[in-house]
Amino acid sequence: MKSKLLSKKLPVIIHRWFPDGESWAYHASLNNRVIEVIYSLDKVLKNCKMGRFKVKVSDNQWIICLKRPDMTTKDKKAINRGPFYLTAAVIDGPEPTDEELTEIYQHIKTLPEVEEPGSNENLTVGDKN
Repeated sequence: MKSKLLSKKLPVIIHRWFPDGESWAYHASLNNRVIEVIYSLDKVLKNCKMGRFKVKVSDNQWIICLKRPDMTTKDKKAINRGPFYLTAAVIDGPEPTDEELTEIYQHIKTLPEVEEPGSNENLTVGDKN
């Protein structure tokens, strides 16, 4: 059964090395706050291990993250530098329950790889997934 949290679309932001270097792709609904989200992630991104983690932005905003090796990096200069692929769902609301986190991670893993940085209408989890 789909959780109440995933009954709506949650915007997603992705970090990876694209052909022209390191950058971000994100859902269009994040356009006005993409810098804030990137800043919140950047504080922990470089120091965290591969795997799952969450970032508390405020009492009513969470970023649920999955960091994994980028085995198909498009930036040839990054190949020997440990490139990673970060997929993160942005949640406006209280901290997700363990059940909701499990469901979010399942949905995150089904998103296709992003080939270009910038705004992307397809970067959501929930509702349609």
